[in-house]
Amino acid sequence: MYKEEKQTDTFGNAHNIMPAKIKKEIEHPPASEAEILDGLEISDSENPDTDFSELGYCIKDSIYVTRQIDRKNNVTETEQSNFVMRCLYNITNGSNNSRRLIFVQRKPRQKGDKPEKKLLEVKSSELKPEAFEVILKSHGCTFLGTAYLLKKIFANLMDEEETATIITMLGWNEDYNFYAFADSVFTFKCKFLKSDHMGIVQDEGKTFYLPATGLANQTNEDYANDKAYNFRPGTIDFKTWSKLFYQASGNKAIVGILYTVLAIFRDLIFTQLNFFPFLYLFGEKGTGKTSFIHPLLQLFGSDSKGTPLNNATIVALSRIVSSRCNSLFYFKEYTTETDHMAEDFILSGYDGAGRETGVKSNDTKTKKFPIRSGIIFDGNSLPRKSNILSRMILLTFESTTFTEHQKEAFNELREKSQNGFGSVFLEILHLRLHVENELKDNFTLAKKSITQVIQNSDRYPAMRNADERILQHTYLLYSIFLISKEHLAFPFKDGEVLDAVLQIGESTMQMLQRTDSVTVFWEALAYSIIKAQVQELTVDGYSPSNKKTASFWIKDKETEVPSMLIKFPQIYPHYVKYCKDNGIRYLDYNSMLSILTSGNNQSFVPGRQKGRGKAQTVFHFGSCYEFTMQKSDTENDTSLFLNGVEFQH
Repeated sequence: MYKEEKQTDTFGNAHNIMPAKIKKEIEHPPASEAEILDGLEISDSENPDTDFSELGYCIKDSIYVTRQIDRKNNVTETEQSNFVMRCLYNITNGSNNSRRLIFVQRKPRQKGDKPEKKLLEVKSSELKPEAFEVILKSHGCTFLGTAYLLKKIFANLMDEEETATIITMLGWNEDYNFYAFADSVFTFKCKFLKSDHMGIVQDEGKTFYLPATGLANQTNEDYANDKAYNFRPGTIDFKTWSKLFYQASGNKAIVGILYTVLAIFRDLIFTQLNFFPFLYLFGEKGTGKTSFIHPLLQLFGSDSKGTPLNNATIVALSRIVSSRCNSLFYFKEYTTETDHMAEDFILSGYDGAGRETGVKSNDTKTKKFPIRSGIIFDGNSLPRKSNILSRMILLTFESTTFTEHQKEAFNELREKSQNGFGSVFLEILHLRLHVENELKDNFTLAKKSITQVIQNSDRYPAMRNADERILQHTYLLYSIFLISKEHLAFPFKDGEVLDAVLQIGESTMQMLQRTDSVTVFWEALAYSIIKAQVQELTVDGYSPSNKKTASFWIKDKETEVPSMLIKFPQIYPHYVKYCKDNGIRYLDYNSMLSILTSGNNQSFVPGRQKGRGKAQTVFHFGSCYEFTMQKSDTENDTSLFLNGVEFQH
């Protein structure tokens, strides 16, 4: 399927990175773990007398030995350990507490046995005798000598060790111009570098350490998440992958593919535009959300299970997302309870800030956990707050039945995913220079095109007064398509992309209108009217009989501009009850009244009477607040609307 192409100097010009060669190197590593350890050997001292004289110790039978000479020149040799060791790499991390990769060779337990060999990753702070002894004993090793002798041994070993830089950030590393998986690196010069079994990668005279897949951390649960972020080249290219995905998911696939491309270049997007949205998959169980997200996550390794939001703290989520750059995370089972818990995480994450927490120290230092990757949420309930939903690109899943054509594509994608979609990822990664150089111009072009379509089409009425963030999201999705379409074989064309992103924007705006706090207030009033929980002012007679108990009045119903008059203190308790019954967070009394009567609420009619503030006094009704209503556009429909909420009369 693939042809080997000449490697180029940048991601921006190459379209292949010889996937067949990469696949062969991954499937046939240079050596097994046992072979690597067998290849490491610490020999006994060739000249013990010289070592005693120069080092103060020598190696005999895989142990450290010291020598003492008394006044009578009697020589006594003392065993100081049951092991010997070698510092292979000093793993620097930019702090004063670097790590060391130490090879330990234990003396054979019985004569004729082979020495036992271990590879340890140890912090420099753990090289003190007490701390180091604990680590040694867990591997059956013991050091019997003094702290001074241990320091001398390490001083000698450090003269021979190499230095390697630890890669703690998986994904894009700006400092080194490469993209790091747990087991490999792709450089800006289009080189594929597979780590050895110790986790070491070497490139142009520099040595790097990928700890998750190294021998020293084989059973270390701290790297459980990182281990799944391994490169798997797969057997299909972008053209085949995107075609199957499009056949399986239709227009939703357009948004899913474009969002994934954006996530791979999130650092560039955020640097130039100062925002990056989330993707929200909304729908009941069985509507295809999992089948939709699986092919996207498989570009980044084998971690496709996702993290249940209700089983994780925000601190944990923040730590997870800050560990990768230009990747994709999946947080599932978003609920109304999650809404409150994740609010700060989402609001700050959209702007790139992330969470900030304190650290144990004598000062007031804090540690930041910025969001550096795209995040996909899913749930069968929507975020209740408009300021959260407005930061989402919303995909709604409704159908529980799928055509045979869709099923065939789903099944083929799932079968191909067993080998991963790493080659698809690489084709996208090659666009980095194009995205960096062309984003702003294409974002402006996308804005112009989308604005023109909205103004000249009746298909997207809600987008004409859309929230600025929703508009920005449509511009962003379309702009990445404009940049990529000459380099990636998309199965869809410009018109389909424009329609798909605008339909998503239209759907999101409709949801926003329904979840807006003002809209919820009017929904509560409409519900209370239907349930006869509140009374409307009776105006048949000169003096209404219920003027003391009435809490609302729809005035001038037959005119072109009807209005709703409400006594807010009497309506507010019904609004609170409605919110509680439906799991919606309600605003406090003053906040709700302030939003209803603010200048941003175009339906509010300010009072003009002196001393009444925003309220007004109406004959027979008393002190109240007035709001303009709209009539239905449908013939013979007598319904009235306020902020999109229907009131029948």
